[in-house]
Amino acid sequence: MSTNKYNLRFKALAIILFTTSKLLFSQQQYHNSFLKLSFGYSLGLMHQQNNNNFKNTMNGLNLGFISTKKIKEKYSFNFGIYYSVRNTSNYINSINHISNWSGGPEITKVNLKTSLNLEYIELPLFIKRHFKNKCSLGLGLNLSYLINAKLNQEVLGKYAIAKYPLADEDFTASIKYVYSIKNYQSTSAFTKGNFAPFFNFGLALSDRLDIEYFIGYDIVANPKLEYKFNDYNLFNNNIVLTFKLKKQ
Repeated sequence: MSTNKYNLRFKALAIILFTTSKLLFSQQQYHNSFLKLSFGYSLGLMHQQNNNNFKNTMNGLNLGFISTKKIKEKYSFNFGIYYSVRNTSNYINSINHISNWSGGPEITKVNLKTSLNLEYIELPLFIKRHFKNKCSLGLGLNLSYLINAKLNQEVLGKYAIAKYPLADEDFTASIKYVYSIKNYQSTSAFTKGNFAPFFNFGLALSDRLDIEYFIGYDIVANPKLEYKFNDYNLFNNNIVLTFKLKKQ
């Protein structure tokens, strides 16, 4: 992607965040409403669908705003908007490859190493219960929309069909041709919209600084239509620092 395209994308993102912050700031006129700047780090466990394991991880960063409105003495409604990035350089997975031969089709398990760089706009919505010891518990739903994706992938190992020993090198070359991917930049292989129910624990560090922990699970798997690597759901753990932009 060219530098100009990157600049346009980040300018558009800046406009979205600025406009949203203005809209959220308008809530300051109401009693017990405030806006928080949010910065977080996430560690996601990639739940592979064809072997049901959580061996691979995905790291992420997020930046945005959370608007909080107290709806009762001990409860609040929270709405946020984040720009988030998620990436992994070592997603070890496998996929079944079907090849056609003179004696009929054969199924081969192909091992892959996949690198993903994903960018999202996220909208967390949640209700919190506040306690006197400065702790809080919450439940909510995170809505995410994929705005950019980059994919690289290499085939691990060599492959052969026992019935056709003379075709080993050509067979391995054909598999690498099909599944090797270099600098593929498109969201077409992925589910653009997703949602994740989550649990939240919060702790007030001071009058304006809080630390929040979110744990959620993306309901829709990626990639869609088994696009050249094993699909996964993300079991995401997110640690966030929030800073109130205006005192209550």
